Amino acid sequence: QGRAPASGATQRAEHRQTFRREMAEAAAGLNQRYPWLRLPVSIPGGRRWGAGYGLTTGIHTIHVLIGLIVIVMILPGRLDRSKAGLLNKVTLYWHFVSLVWLGLFPLVYLPF
Repeated sequence: QGRAPASGATQRAEHRQTFRREMAEAAAGLNQRYPWLRLPVSIPGGRRWGAGYGLTTGIHTIHVLIGLIVIVMILPGRLDRSKAGLLNKVTLYWHFVSLVWLGLFPLVYLPF
């Protein structure tokens, strides 16, 4: 007879392990072809790393969505002197979100 079906938690763990192995193999292959990339061969893991990743990228995504919603709300109207202050604030906000991304991207995605 065959083995008993794996539980949902076991299947998720196996999928994560397979994904990490495939990503490491892909990174190793790219490192051989393009040595200047220096991609990490291992992917960080664990609850703390996952929680930090989800928190930082999630908060950043919320801020991007807020910025996009405000920009879409401003665009249909007429831009004149009365809306210059609002446009300036939205522009500063959008550039702040962009600068946060410039700091967040290397922290999360680039190897040290």
